[in-house]
Order: sequence, then structure tokens, then C-alpha cells
Amino acid sequence: MSYCHQDDSPSKRRRITSKTCFNAQNSNQISSKLKSEYHTTLPSNFSTRLRKWSEKWEIPRKLLHTSIGFITLYRWIKSNDSPIKLSIWLGKWTSLCVLADLTRFRSKRFSTFYEYFLGFLMRPTEKSNWNGVIFYLVGVIISLSTLPIDISVLSILILSWVDTAASVIGRLFGSQGNRLPSPPFARRKSLAGFLGALVMGTLTSWAFWGTWSGMGLIGRDGYSWKGILNGSSPLNGHRELFDQSSSIFNLLKIIRLPNPDSHLSLTTLSIGCGIISALSESLDLFGWDDNLCLPVLSGWGIWALMKLMG
Repeated sequence: MSYCHQDDSPSKRRRITSKTCFNAQNSNQISSKLKSEYHTTLPSNFSTRLRKWSEKWEIPRKLLHTSIGFITLYRWIKSNDSPIKLSIWLGKWTSLCVLADLTRFRSKRFSTFYEYFLGFLMRPTEKSNWNGVIFYLVGVIISLSTLPIDISVLSILILSWVDTAASVIGRLFGSQGNRLPSPPFARRKSLAGFLGALVMGTLTSWAFWGTWSGMGLIGRDGYSWKGILNGSSPLNGHRELFDQSSSIFNLLKIIRLPNPDSHLSLTTLSIGCGIISALSESLDLFGWDDNLCLPVLSGWGIWALMKLMG
């Protein structure tokens, strides 16, 4: 004889249904948590606080951004690479990045793989859009292809260091009360970030024209700033540049801006370059990526300053 009693009352069924729904919700939450951990943009051994701090300030991205300037400076002093050959080499990398993004847009599996390894260098908006590295490379290529070699190198240093300084200072001291008017400036640009870009641009230009410019390559048309010849910058490390390129890139020589042969004082030139850097970093140009606009606008602006006022 069995003493088991099966309770089929409505209240028991409601309890079973509620328990089932609760378990299903827990299962979904656990699944989402595991998926989130799998897609994390930083190595899993980072503490939660350190990871949040790093993501908030985009530390890996800024380190990469800043390191490009030091690599450029090293190549400027040590290498004999011509700007045309370097542009061709960067163009190949740009094509590879474009191909990777196109594949990422079409393949969910590849997108997951890509973001798992490189997502810590990407902003959330870039995960559903073009990678900022592409615009970075295109801006550098345009600068190298159209400007005298020393000005193009300075524009890359500005892209690397001024943009980072503006971002950090803007986050630290920028607020709704000191936003720059939009337009003509880009949204979320602050006066603090603008001043940070101005100071960093001035210091970078002072260091480049006063020291580093005389340690690198000299083009066939000479230096852009004639203060070097007056002893304001060391000449013992300079090397001649004879720009040789394949015939398919001969057009680039035609559109390359001529050497400005500026005689501005170092102080005036540095402050002028700093102002141009800050404006280039802050202006909104048709909503284009600042990695594309900053080296082009700053490089062309510095060339115009040296040409018109030199």
C-alpha cells in the first residue's frame, strides 16, 4: 500500500511554473554572463577594478596611439625610407585592415574571433563600424604623399601625441560648462581638451624643429625651416633623401607641396604649429574620423603657415 500523495492542486502547479521560470531566467543570466566573459576586451586575469579603469580611459588604445609617435621618430632618425615607399607599404596594411573589416561584417564567427584578440583596442562604436586604424593609416598616407618629409613626420607626431593629450585632459577637466560650440567644433570637444592640444602641439613642434628635424632626412629641396641652417637645430645626424619611386606613383610627386623655406623664429613657429594642432584636433570636418583629419589638416596648416608667414 502506497502512502505517497500527489498534489495536483492549482497552487502546486503555480509553484512549479514559477520555479521553472526562475530556473530559466537564471540559466539565461548565466549564459549571458559566460558570453560576456568570453567576449571580454581585456585578458581575464585583470582585476575587475583595473579592467573598468582601463576600459574607461582606453589605456591599451592610448598606449598604441602614443607609441606610433616614438616609432615614427625613431625611423626618422635612423632610417632612410622614402615617403613614397613607406606610403606603398602602409597602403598594403590598409588593404589588409579593410579586408579584415569586410570579413568581420559578414562573418559572425570571424567577428567573435577578431574581437576576442583585438577588441581591447577598439571602441564600442567600432565593433559595428569601420576600425579607426584604417582612418589612421589613410591620414598618414595622405600626409606622407603630399607634404615635405619633415612636415609630414611632424604631422604624424601631432596625430600620435596631441590627440592623446587632448583626450586625457578633456576627460580630466572637461565638463558641460566648457564645451566648445558645435559647429564648427566636433561634439563633446571641451576647452580643456583644446588647451591640452595647444600645449602639447607647441611642445612637440618646439622639440621637433629645435632638435629632431636636423637629425633626420633632408629632401632634395632642403629643409622646410631655415632656422636649422642658423644653428638652431643639430645637423650632424642628417642624411640626404633621393626619393625614388615606381612610375605608377609619379603623380604623387606632381601633387606634393613644395618646400616652404620658412624663416620664422622657433618660438613663433612652435606656437603657430600648436594653434594649428589644437584647431585640427577639435574641428568637425563633415563628421570624418579625427584620425584621418588630424594629420592632414595639421600638416597642410603648418605648411601654409610656413609658406605664407615664413
